[in-house]
Amino acid sequence: MGLKGIYRPGFRYKKCGVLFLDLHQADSVQGSLFLRPDQPERVRLMDCVDQLNARYGRDRVRFACSGQDRPWKLRAEYPSQGYTTRCGELLAV
Repeated sequence: MGLKGIYRPGFRYKKCGVLFLDLHQADSVQGSLFLRPDQPERVRLMDCVDQLNARYGRDRVRFACSGQDRPWKLRAEYPSQGYTTRCGELLAV
């Protein structure tokens, strides 16, 4: 049902999943003796960054310490062979 809402011809789609665990409202998180709560200025800054990225595209606005290049690759780009899950990849002797 979700794909029907976003489907556009000419694009290839992959199935994936995302888990959001332990989500809480920011004001309901139990405090810590060593961690300070977020400062209101910092919260506003992050909201502005999120709004700009939502409007103009992912990573259009980011912090300089995150760097420009991303030489690393996702592990998903180097998948192991699926001997146990794909019959077509079984070794033939």
